[in-house]
Amino acid sequence: MGAGGSSSAPSGFGVLDDDDDECVASSVQLSLNCPLTRLRIGTPVRAAGCSHVECFDLDAWLQCQRAAKLPNWLCPICSSPASPPELRVCSWMQSVLAGTAETTREVIIQPDGSHAAPEPSSAGGSERRKRQRAASVSLDEPASQAPQASQASRAGDDEENPIELGDSDDD
Repeated sequence: MGAGGSSSAPSGFGVLDDDDDECVASSVQLSLNCPLTRLRIGTPVRAAGCSHVECFDLDAWLQCQRAAKLPNWLCPICSSPASPPELRVCSWMQSVLAGTAETTREVIIQPDGSHAAPEPSSAGGSERRKRQRAASVSLDEPASQAPQASQASRAGDDEENPIELGDSDDD
């Protein structure tokens, strides 16, 4: 890595000045998983030219570039140059990772820079499950039939093929 191989949270992230009356910051959700592997980040890095908070995993990044026939040394988040000399370990993200359980996938970052794991009800997983359930209802079926079809499949009527893919004309 290049000189000054450590960075903190990007500039502009943290406490607002009192003069910033028109700009109101709110909390943001930050994934602790690498965008390349979807696994928890081990060594959080970003390129020196990056202005985003998100990091990616150093080992995953280097392995991806080594495996590529034509390495693409651009940040996987913002496309800034991200060759090894431009990479910086983010000490702020390291402290966030160290201060959370291994099973924590994301944190909520407050405008003052503090962070906390999201409440179970506000985690993206329940919202994702709702979208998946809604997507599983066929668009061709009337709304009154959709819950019945869903309940029948949950009752175990078709144990051999619980998930059907594709369109069927006999439904």
